[in-house]
Amino acid sequence: MVKVGKLWGNARFASLPPYSKLLYLYLVTHPSITTLGVLELDANRIMLDLGMSKEQYNLEYQDALTELLLNEYVVVTYPNPKFTVFIIKEHFLSLSKSKLNIRKAIDEGKSSPYQTKLREIYSPEDFKHETSFTPPTPEEVTNYALSKGYVVNGNTFVDYYASNDWYNKNNKKVRNWKATLDRVWCREESKLELVDGAPKGFEYFHITLDNGERVSPEGWKNDKPTHSNFLYAELLIEEFNECTTT
Repeated sequence: MVKVGKLWGNARFASLPPYSKLLYLYLVTHPSITTLGVLELDANRIMLDLGMSKEQYNLEYQDALTELLLNEYVVVTYPNPKFTVFIIKEHFLSLSKSKLNIRKAIDEGKSSPYQTKLREIYSPEDFKHETSFTPPTPEEVTNYALSKGYVVNGNTFVDYYASNDWYNKNNKKVRNWKATLDRVWCREESKLELVDGAPKGFEYFHITLDNGERVSPEGWKNDKPTHSNFLYAELLIEEFNECTTT
């Protein structure tokens, strides 16, 4: 099911008119919605559930539905005059792509009277089984970023995505944390200076001072970091010795 709590942090959803938000939340949380996001509702049921009068249904409801259609939150078909058929693609896409969910979706599609419309909406990629995802440790994140020449706080990275069940700000599941780190977190301001002559594995060696300033060697001599500032040089050598003896 679409994670309702995450919708409120989505700028596109936040820009919808109030009745459009209400209608979408009503549809995606409806107990009759199928795995493929198909929902059949008649006008009387919608008015009753949303507490709308006939006049409101003809005005607010129709305007709200138009907004959802324009923003591609909902696909609507009218194969039966007795009820409206809603298809909410995001409902299925938000489900885990377990073998069970995919099997259920495929079986639903085969027996659905809306097969033609479903084939237009979904692609074969949507039914690929989701391989298991193992979240990284903070140390793995920090070390991977360093290997690319960037400083990233591994704890901040892991805490951010773990608190969102490993969904990004666009409500998409993080399936490759390294790609996400490269694309989003490795920013120019966190890039480390590459110093020529560094021993293998220490190309991006640096220390962080108490005030948060990062200091890199100005050079290397006899496989030791050097710096024109005597204090920085001492701190760099001390840190380097600790790294090489542990």
